[in-house]
Amino acid sequence: MKMYETKIMGVLNANEDSFFKDSRFSYKEANFKIEKMIEDGAKIIDIGAVSSKPGSIAVDENIELNRLKNIVDTIYKEKYFEKVDFSIDSYSPLVIDYVLNKGFKIVNDITGLKNDEVCKVSARYDAKVIIMHMQNTPSNMQKKPVYENVVSDIDEYFKKQIQKAKSFGIQDIALDVGIGFGKTLEHNLELLNKLEYFNVSLNYIYFFVIIFLIFMFFEHKIKKIMSYLIVLYFISIFLFIDLSRILMLVYLVLAPLIIYNGNKSIFIKKTLASITLLISIFCWSIFRGINFSLI
Repeated sequence: MKMYETKIMGVLNANEDSFFKDSRFSYKEANFKIEKMIEDGAKIIDIGAVSSKPGSIAVDENIELNRLKNIVDTIYKEKYFEKVDFSIDSYSPLVIDYVLNKGFKIVNDITGLKNDEVCKVSARYDAKVIIMHMQNTPSNMQKKPVYENVVSDIDEYFKKQIQKAKSFGIQDIALDVGIGFGKTLEHNLELLNKLEYFNVSLNYIYFFVIIFLIFMFFEHKIKKIMSYLIVLYFISIFLFIDLSRILMLVYLVLAPLIIYNGNKSIFIKKTLASITLLISIFCWSIFRGINFSLI
């Protein structure tokens, strides 16, 4: 199970109709912009040349490459890729192949690997791939987007696309729920409130911590408690409720009251062991830049 620290991503757009005006740049400004982002703490710089804002129209991949070529060549010449990871915001195999050959390491595909050729190129360079969810295309994505259940629908989409990516040999994968891409305000807010649902690693941490604590205090009733816990945990996942943290919090409050039976030495040892484990995980999560909380 891998955990990842939080990283700052800078964004540069080599087109005149991008989402955010201040992300746009000219070739003459490129060096300054990149160096300023590195100085400000960016660990990743994402570069694109085709707008994906609502209503935007796709451009020919040769035009896209022409917009990017000078800046990509500069990045390679100045070896900026040795100081920071570069990401290409594109779904064009031609563009992706060119930049990956010039030191880029990440493919940020808003179409979520729809094109098999993107999968092949990414796998050939062993690039990290960001799979984003978008309903329809930028030109029509905000025309009354509808979901049966936005969280479960996107979850099913990710499962299929992850399987597809791995079938082409792509191993390093990140997920982007695509806030604002084919979603209403309500969809966006629901996804933001339930982002942790897609963070499988943290869910497993909570689950295994609970199991450890139960083993510590309830050996004699372990089978019954484990059965209840597993049922509750997977019900919470099915209903998109983060019940694991609630279970842990309830356990931490009730356990000392339940297990205290006069045997202070065993009680103290087990309590200290549990507290030490929780503190260690909490400190480790802060060190790694992971959002870890009980409530």
